[in-house]
Amino acid sequence: MKTYLLNAGGTIASTETGSGRDSTMTVEELVEYVPKLNKFDIETKDVFIKDSSNIKPADWSVIAEKVDKAFKEGAEGIVIAHGTDTMAYSASALSFMSSLDIPVIFTGGQKSIGEKETDAKDNLYNSVLAAQQLPPSVYLVFDNSIFLGCTTTKIDSIGYHAFETNWKPVGKISGENIELDSDAVNKIKGLDFENNEMDINIDTSVGLLKIYPGFDTQLIDAVLSDKRGLIVEGLGAGNCPVGYTDIVDKIKYWSKQEKIIGIVTQCPFGASTGEYAAGKEIIDAGAISLGKMTTEAAFTKLSFLISHYGESNKIKEEMLRNYRGELF
Repeated sequence: MKTYLLNAGGTIASTETGSGRDSTMTVEELVEYVPKLNKFDIETKDVFIKDSSNIKPADWSVIAEKVDKAFKEGAEGIVIAHGTDTMAYSASALSFMSSLDIPVIFTGGQKSIGEKETDAKDNLYNSVLAAQQLPPSVYLVFDNSIFLGCTTTKIDSIGYHAFETNWKPVGKISGENIELDSDAVNKIKGLDFENNEMDINIDTSVGLLKIYPGFDTQLIDAVLSDKRGLIVEGLGAGNCPVGYTDIVDKIKYWSKQEKIIGIVTQCPFGASTGEYAAGKEIIDAGAISLGKMTTEAAFTKLSFLISHYGESNKIKEEMLRNYRGELF
């Protein structure tokens, strides 16, 4: 089975530069640190080599183009080495951009692959191993766990268990063995990956705000004055300060201007439900509650949809339709 290993940089490919760690290693250098990868049929390519904090939406299109090119060259599975800081965003973005009927896996490391003690070697090997067995979709493999990419978020900046899912792990890896969750696999197999197309279009006209005590609603104006959409991380079950601010009026106004405002929870787990008055008033004003969708999935999905649809009600409708398991 031909597997492509693409390198986008990040901590896994970092070295000490004298002014802090930075991404410098090529994909060939990464592979040299994991000799047991030689048993697989691997093709290696560099996408770009950068700290993932510097990745912007246009880079998702670059990654998507490289993935599409690898697929057309005969890749049956693709692994992307990527920095952890924005990996959940990139995995979510590619989830919506890709309809390729092969597994695409993001991975990386909390430490450089060149360090004596590192998680990067296992993560890279496990990802290539998983690419041989997973059904078509976009995944994130880290710390012996397999996650559906558009359900992930980074939860730790230091520890090896850096990612979690708001759904369930697709599988667990122990040595050479992979134990897949049959229910998760069956649901993923039910998604549509039949047209084998990569859509590289994604918009940059989306903003992100987090609700906090004393929230200044002028921030909403500042974002939506030149953006088409906004994701709001609400408190708890998607709640907002409706009792002492004019946030309801702001949302009513901008919704009438054909702006799309989505509400997610800022909690690592749970959902935006709209069951409390502090959340329901926001929805009644024109915002959409996005349920269990992660911030990363909501942000990238809205960015993707805005680049494809003009009418705001259509975008709202599509935001609430399950594309790639983001609403499982």
